[in-house]
Amino acid sequence: MLANKQRRKNHFRKDIAKKRVKTVQFFVFCLKTAACLIAVTLISLILIFCHDCFTQSDCFSAKHIEITGQHRLLSKQIIKTAQIKPEINILSINLLLARKRLIAHPWIKEAEIQRELPNRISIKITEHKPFAVVDIGRRFLVNEQGEIFKEIKNSDPKNLPIISGLQFSDISLCSMDQSTPFNAAIKALKLKKKNKFSLLNWKEQKIYADREMGITLSGFDRVKAVKLGYDNYSNKYDRLKRVLYQLERRYGFSKIDMIDMRNLNRIVVRLEKIEPPTAESHKEV
Repeated sequence: MLANKQRRKNHFRKDIAKKRVKTVQFFVFCLKTAACLIAVTLISLILIFCHDCFTQSDCFSAKHIEITGQHRLLSKQIIKTAQIKPEINILSINLLLARKRLIAHPWIKEAEIQRELPNRISIKITEHKPFAVVDIGRRFLVNEQGEIFKEIKNSDPKNLPIISGLQFSDISLCSMDQSTPFNAAIKALKLKKKNKFSLLNWKEQKIYADREMGITLSGFDRVKAVKLGYDNYSNKYDRLKRVLYQLERRYGFSKIDMIDMRNLNRIVVRLEKIEPPTAESHKEV
């Protein structure tokens, strides 16, 4: 009987000892957690303090803002678009956000912005170069890569080639998704600018893009229309030069209604009809 009582008493004491150990461990865990939280809080406060010191210090005020790459836009327009205030602390500028603001401008194709310690901001932009006007009821500017970048306004460049005959479904803001007629018009225009015709003056620079018939150039001083169709534009321009030279040498042509270059094996030249003089045209005044 006594042995049994003694065993129960020892068992009870062991349970109490385990509870004490667990309590001590829990207390130590709480102390460590509290210490970590206090340390994190102190470090955060120190970092915030340092951040405020640096971003509010006059030592890092933007004394110089260097802008390169602009041709059409003024420096003050670029600074305003990027929302960089005078004497702003350069460490407080969100460079990624400022770049996004710049690229959102219709004339800016690409932009880079960098800090140069202690007090300089460097901005480098690449502007869109207007290559032609796309007329689909509304007129848009397009660059040489075939990217439509803005709707045309009165202040925009004049005397650009005009591409017509396209529909809204033929164009896209991405140059990779343009239609076949659109891409053909851009390609024909690029090669035309590399091929100068001494016998023709392209005054109005009109390009008509037809989904079935291809590309037609018009607005020349001595030829009303040149039908190019699709593809092989380089060879067609070379052949056109030779055709114009032969016409000038043999006939001294003044006006041609149409030259059809769609099939290089069968080039068609249609002279402009000359109306016969009427009796009224000889009437003395």
